[in-house]
Amino acid sequence: MNENCPNPKEPPICYCTGTTEAKIKALMANEINTLEAIAYETGATTGCGACEHDIQVLIAQHDKKD
Repeated sequence: MNENCPNPKEPPICYCTGTTEAKIKALMANEINTLEAIAYETGATTGCGACEHDIQVLIAQHDKKD
């Protein structure tokens, strides 16, 4: 098990930092809704970068709701 995964029922989007979809959605609800801002707050996308696409999809979905 990845030690960066605090809750195995909610696997992280970013395995390097353990950042979950719920964490990203909570940040976006608080107006932290750019890839750069999310990376700053969580460290996501700053490791291997494999999560960047998934985070961009979440941002796009969030933007469609507005």
